[in-house]
Amino acid sequence: MATPTSMDLLWVHWFEIDQAHQAGWKAKRLYRVQFVPNNESSAFGFLDPDDVIHGAHLIPCFDKGLFVALLVALGSKWDYCPSANWKYYYVNQ
Repeated sequence: MATPTSMDLLWVHWFEIDQAHQAGWKAKRLYRVQFVPNNESSAFGFLDPDDVIHGAHLIPCFDKGLFVALLVALGSKWDYCPSANWKYYYVNQ
């Protein structure tokens, strides 16, 4: 019989670059990211905590509003607060 072992991991909701937003050095605008839609198979994943970037500066794009998602419907055991995430974030460079 196998001995149980403990494994640390992170469950993440991925971001994607907003392709409709012109950004970069030439456009003189920060890149903008958004959450991958919940209904896509690539929206969520698991990571080894050792593979995580521990520092990034994301600036909420307040004028575009909040991100509304029903994570509870996906079987999350954590309470989801709909006012906790913004629809878009700027990536500070």
